[in-house]
Amino acid sequence: MESRDLKEIREQRKNSSNAFAFLMFSLLMGCKYALRAFSHPFLKEGLKRLVTPINMSRCFELPNAFNELGFVDGQSYSVLDLSSPKLLSFYIAKKTNSRVVATDIAREELAAWKTLWDIIDRKRTFISSEKLDIMVLDGRHMPYEDETFDRAVCVSVLEHIDADGDTVTIKELARVLKKGGIIVLTLPYSWKYREEYKDHDVYGLYSSSSERFFWSRYYDDQSLFKRLIEPSGLELVRKQYVVEEPISFCKLDEKSAPYSYLFFPLFPLITRATMRITEQPRPNDYRKVSIVSLTLAKREQ
Repeated sequence: MESRDLKEIREQRKNSSNAFAFLMFSLLMGCKYALRAFSHPFLKEGLKRLVTPINMSRCFELPNAFNELGFVDGQSYSVLDLSSPKLLSFYIAKKTNSRVVATDIAREELAAWKTLWDIIDRKRTFISSEKLDIMVLDGRHMPYEDETFDRAVCVSVLEHIDADGDTVTIKELARVLKKGGIIVLTLPYSWKYREEYKDHDVYGLYSSSSERFFWSRYYDDQSLFKRLIEPSGLELVRKQYVVEEPISFCKLDEKSAPYSYLFFPLFPLITRATMRITEQPRPNDYRKVSIVSLTLAKREQ
């Protein structure tokens, strides 16, 4: 059951989005980069805004996260974005009356986005410096005081933190969230919990050499509760499952890249046609669920 305050937020909310809006926003940033690229060194992140403005899974994750955060027109918010795709931070800063802190543990990625921002918006007329801050941050050890942020968002991140890092991080997110605040998470889902390892360090986070490196965990309902929901101490407002039918185009997009990039204008339409969002999956749905979204709130006491 939703609390009265959360129901009121949903009734008031007017600022919503969709996959097409994110695609167009990404393309806009890419076009701004292209117009200025001749006078700046080549930047891969700028080219990506044009070639791969949004991938298949992000067509659900980014607008869903934005909408679940519950931005009400005319109200101001402090927002912590913990390592989500940076397009989301820029979008929130542009489209809402918010002060966004975009964070990541990957210094190179943050530097690339900061450079892109400098190229397309040197005078900060597109997005003001007062609305967006970019900083390196380890979510397991946040420097903020208790109850600092009104909103927090973490898109496809917690599953990549090894050992008990996902649990430690959700506790930190809950700590820095103000009473009455909202956290939105998206995570990979599997009908049975499993972990995946790779033979190389994808993000360059490990200091020692090894034959295999932790890559990701795929949550089932039990692990979601034990590792994230229960330790957070927050109220579960909504759990949404993404059921992909008849096939998983998200996996197809990953496996067929870069050839799939040619079809990015169709991604919002494809996801709308093949992704069914439900809060109560049918028994035969669980093997088809690829993504789960959690909306958590800190009760006002």
